[in-house]
Amino acid sequence: MVAGKIRVHDLVFWGCVTGCLGVPVHAVAGAPALIALFGWWLVRRVGGVSGDCHGAGIEFVETGMLVAIAIAGRV
Repeated sequence: MVAGKIRVHDLVFWGCVTGCLGVPVHAVAGAPALIALFGWWLVRRVGGVSGDCHGAGIEFVETGMLVAIAIAGRV
């Protein structure tokens, strides 16, 4: 089961990396929140992460970041 393979220290590490990259690009700073929200939803609704869920998560976060960039460009 893939859901049991997600380790907290990996999430913390990549969250920090993304947070550091998000300093110059504010839209990127929101990615960890989107990832956490989607991961929480998957655990509650599906019971974990499968390959299809992983792909959907990539699209979800990418779309969220593009929307944030578009909004930031108009402000």
